[in-house]
Amino acid sequence: MNQKCTHKPIILTNLHQSSHDPTLLAEAITSICLKRPPHLAPGQETALSKFTEEAGLYELPDQRVDQYHEKSIITAYFHLFDDLFFEGNVGKFCEVALFKGFLDSKRTRAMFDTLGKDNQREKRYEIRIHATTKVANQKKRLVHYLGTLLHEMVHVFLQLYACEECARKTEGLGLTGHGWAWMEVATAVKDAVGKKGLLGRDYPLGRLVGLVMELRTGAKMPTEEKVRQWTGVGLKEVNNELKRHKK
Repeated sequence: MNQKCTHKPIILTNLHQSSHDPTLLAEAITSICLKRPPHLAPGQETALSKFTEEAGLYELPDQRVDQYHEKSIITAYFHLFDDLFFEGNVGKFCEVALFKGFLDSKRTRAMFDTLGKDNQREKRYEIRIHATTKVANQKKRLVHYLGTLLHEMVHVFLQLYACEECARKTEGLGLTGHGWAWMEVATAVKDAVGKKGLLGRDYPLGRLVGLVMELRTGAKMPTEEKVRQWTGVGLKEVNNELKRHKK
């Protein structure tokens, strides 16, 4: 059930679906992503301890593994990412699935879809990662899956909790779901993942692709500073990507 947007400061342990200013949601996630040991929130501490103590759950194998093993790794990371970066707010209303053999492409693709509403009150989603057999290296393939997973988790978080009226604005989710709130959350999460005090990993989140998608709808180009913060490249590179997609 939609609630009126509160526009009040976000408390991540007390979120309500379709009720919050997406810009404030992005600020709240950025804040928790900036936390480092020994100043982590309790849920972050538990998740990081499990990541350290049960390292086998999160190991990315070099040798080929079956789809069941891939799915178990993706599921373990889904819960890890949720507890570290979203205060457990995605997993409450979302599942993850791995589909094999749908795409003949080196690019890992995914989508999230609505599973329906419980008694017309709650949204529920499923993140569907479409696997590719075109990336032969097992570890590289899993790295791409995990980047794709994070990309979609940002979408789901904002879709779950952002006020639907505010979300349509470019400053929110925009027309493609890659509006400025999405860019802020994706950047905060990617930066946090890369820090040695947390995971020390590098997963591609497709931020440049997302920005170009949003700009192609007619969204105003952000400042050079914001573009570099969000994508790691400048306005020239973004404009080149826009031209390439127009061909």
